[in-house]
Amino acid sequence: MDKQTNVLIADDEASVQLALKDIIGKTFNNSNITVVSDGQAALETLAKGEYGLLISDWNMPRMNGLELLSKVRADKNTEKLPFLMLSARTDAVSIKSALKLGVTDYITKPFDQTKFITTLSKHLGANTVAPPKQHSGLIDNIVAKLKKGDINFPMLPEMALKATDVINSKNASLQDVVALIKADAGLTSKIISVANSSYYRAVKPIQELKYAINRIGLADSANLILMQATNGIFNSQDPRLKKLQHELWEESLATACCARLIGKQVSNPQPERLYAIGMLNNIGKMLLLQVLAELTTARDDISQKAIDDTLENLNSAFAVALLKRWKFPPGFIEAVQYHHSQGELESCTPETKIISYAHLIASHMDKFLHEVDEDAEIMATLGQQLGITLEQADNIRHEAIDYIDEMKNLN
Repeated sequence: MDKQTNVLIADDEASVQLALKDIIGKTFNNSNITVVSDGQAALETLAKGEYGLLISDWNMPRMNGLELLSKVRADKNTEKLPFLMLSARTDAVSIKSALKLGVTDYITKPFDQTKFITTLSKHLGANTVAPPKQHSGLIDNIVAKLKKGDINFPMLPEMALKATDVINSKNASLQDVVALIKADAGLTSKIISVANSSYYRAVKPIQELKYAINRIGLADSANLILMQATNGIFNSQDPRLKKLQHELWEESLATACCARLIGKQVSNPQPERLYAIGMLNNIGKMLLLQVLAELTTARDDISQKAIDDTLENLNSAFAVALLKRWKFPPGFIEAVQYHHSQGELESCTPETKIISYAHLIASHMDKFLHEVDEDAEIMATLGQQLGITLEQADNIRHEAIDYIDEMKNLN
């Protein structure tokens, strides 16, 4: 792909990320858009690929837009890269500072879309204007709701939040996890049932919670809390969307199990953390289905293709927005944000690559992996990078099938 159409966006606001991706994607053919949340991540991304345009916010964590501009202009490899600053700063001092450092264009927020597209055309080429997309109206509607703050973000139960602390802690004790679970009779019963399941090769039945947790493991017990929470938060009454929610939850469960097994295979120090990230890999889509459920009362004409397009285009941004509200650590958020972005996997963390590979396996649970055609190339690449053979991946798939069947029977 021509580097001219490669666009890098650096902005930490999910609503702005969505708006920019939507405008550029709908207006310019073949645009390849990469999104990062701060200036440091933008620099790291620029070092690994060629881009025709950088669009940056001013106020960002780790490294702000002005610092990013200074470093871009100081690097001989990027000194001539078109740099568009998109900022709410309208004072003369800020604008002069950016101009002095060599900003290509400075656009203030909120921006006029027509003028913004005209500016983009100078860099992306006027001949790349794309035809309108059939279902862009629905996506525009949802993006507008997010920008206005009209999205009802669900709260993660306090027990699930505490469970994530256990998953990330190296100092959690058996007493901590018992205290977390014992107040919930239903969850206690669930943990004991799982401990007595064939998946854990139970021989002697367990009746007490502390022994059940000891058999399953502290982090895995905490993961069961997270699994239950994600299954219960989203519950659409629309039959079509409810079915999709259930399918996404099962796919997340499969991804979680595969991620943990891959982690163990490659000697990752925290396979239980990988399980937790896997459970959250479809969280953006789950939230979007909730938003769509609210819209279907007024728009019964929403087609399946429109739903699929919405989930595909907005999943990442909605997942990031939700996980930030839930105060998940950056590593969790990065893996969930980028594991679907096959074009960006080369620069991703090993954790993100594991989640991506696990998700690919989970997407093909019904066939032997050597029979898979559409994802064969990316699976081969990830397998090589992680040191996983196709035979090992198939063994992981088989074990995940057994695990999912066991969990479904206990659910």
